[in-house]
Amino acid sequence: MPRAKRRLGQHFLSDRRILERIADALGATAGDTVLEIGPGPGGLTEALAKRAGKLVAIEKDADLLPALRERVPGATIVEADALEADWHAIAGPEFLVAGNIPYNITSPLIDKALAAPRPRRIVFLVQKEVADRVGAAPGSEAYGALSVGVQAVARAERLFA
Repeated sequence: MPRAKRRLGQHFLSDRRILERIADALGATAGDTVLEIGPGPGGLTEALAKRAGKLVAIEKDADLLPALRERVPGATIVEADALEADWHAIAGPEFLVAGNIPYNITSPLIDKALAAPRPRRIVFLVQKEVADRVGAAPGSEAYGALSVGVQAVARAERLFA
């Protein structure tokens, strides 16, 4: 497995059971297009490719692209910054989004994912503290701008701890 680059906020998940659970949670079928954000070495990409009709992944780290393309040859791998890329131009008009997203850009990626027109479903692996804030109830200590922003346009659900 390649070394994660701290400057890019990378963290690579390799536990096959968890990767399969994340892919299952997205609920993609052969009729769906899935956009993966930050595929890294491709563990989740591989799990998503088994479920989706079309898989497109956006990866910023050019060093990871050759091995990723070899590991998941049926996926379209786009070298780009997910915050700057036009997701609809890359994936099409309707898609699902998944990703083990970089810690240092979690909030901006959530904001981008929830901008209209929104994907049908989004499953992001995030830090526990972020998940707590996203799903926080009004008046709770964790409730804040992120909670309001997400809950105003989507139903936030914590799938597993």
